[in-house]
Amino acid sequence: MNQNLYLKNIPKVLAINATWMFVLVMPIVVPFLKSHQLGMQAVYELQAFFAICVVLLEIPSGYLSDLVGRKQTLVFAGAFIGIGIGLLAIGDSYWWFMVFELTLAIAGSLISGSDIALIYDSLDGTEMQHEQEKEIVGKNIFYSQMAEALAALAGGALAFSSLQLPVQVNAVTGWLPFIIALTLQEPPRKKMSRKEHGENFRHVYAILFRGSKLMRFTILGLVFSGTSTLIGVWAFQGYWEAENVPIYYFGYLWALFNFAVASTARAATFLNRYFGRIIMLWLIALLPVAGYFGMSVLGGIFGILAGLLLNITRGLATVLLRDDLNQMVEGDIRATANSVTNLGVRLNFALMGPLVGAVIDSSGYSLTFAFLAALFAVLLLLIFLPLLRMAKSETNPKMKG
Repeated sequence: MNQNLYLKNIPKVLAINATWMFVLVMPIVVPFLKSHQLGMQAVYELQAFFAICVVLLEIPSGYLSDLVGRKQTLVFAGAFIGIGIGLLAIGDSYWWFMVFELTLAIAGSLISGSDIALIYDSLDGTEMQHEQEKEIVGKNIFYSQMAEALAALAGGALAFSSLQLPVQVNAVTGWLPFIIALTLQEPPRKKMSRKEHGENFRHVYAILFRGSKLMRFTILGLVFSGTSTLIGVWAFQGYWEAENVPIYYFGYLWALFNFAVASTARAATFLNRYFGRIIMLWLIALLPVAGYFGMSVLGGIFGILAGLLLNITRGLATVLLRDDLNQMVEGDIRATANSVTNLGVRLNFALMGPLVGAVIDSSGYSLTFAFLAALFAVLLLLIFLPLLRMAKSETNPKMKG
């Protein structure tokens, strides 16, 4: 069958991610949890539990996708999304929300890696140029974040009537990813053996961690830029509350922050061509540090706007570094490779999140953000300085041999 026929998968994958990100409760999720008598430490504990579940499931789910197929994996993911949001709509306690987090972790792990892998699998064998492929990755982030931005506006408006109403509406829209996934077609690709699991894992380990040094530092760059932005995401709403922003405006702010990710991701390919990879890598490394520092020392509207720097980083790194990784690996381990980076982010969050929440509860946002600025200044520069040196010498990131 003509490989170009599988290009029809791409808008469907974009639609799955967009509907998955259309979470009406997100702009008010922290106030929603607080309405059930949970503090910031409990909020971060829930997210740490989610992260731990993802850590345990990320590699198996990516490996499953590489073995049995992208479509089957995404269909199961869609089913767990619908079930999970339904559980949130009827939940009313800390432990009930734990069950919700587990269900969403299963869904997120199944989608993670499979969506990007299906995009690149569908592009393999076509006449698409590398820059066009990168633009499709940018579109994937753009539509996902625009969906979350629209959900923020709608969720914020619904929350003005009731904090429960956005969740109830989401219990219906949450089944859209499942419906769309049923229409996907599995592209032909090279597959690992379903019997030699030990050999398969040795193959994955050798390529990702014992092969190209550029690949290893690209993975680390994705992990630590992802960690810096994810921790910020779960601090934003509490920070806005501390800055006395009325909850009515949370939807607008959440939409603005997601629009920052969407627009940056959409423009990432152009910015990379115009400014060059060295400048873009410096931005990915330094913007999170500037964002946390700005939120720490400025406060008010300027402190809130400083948080946008974290989301700009997210848009740039998710397109540029993620594309580098997917260009380096072959189709037989592509989902697993993407899952490895997501696992790293979630593992870091699981370790750091509860500590960050506890420091916020005890010492406030200013001190916490100052600590995070210093921490990521050290970690990101340790990773990005070698990556910058390699970017100056490498002319083609594609894995050879």
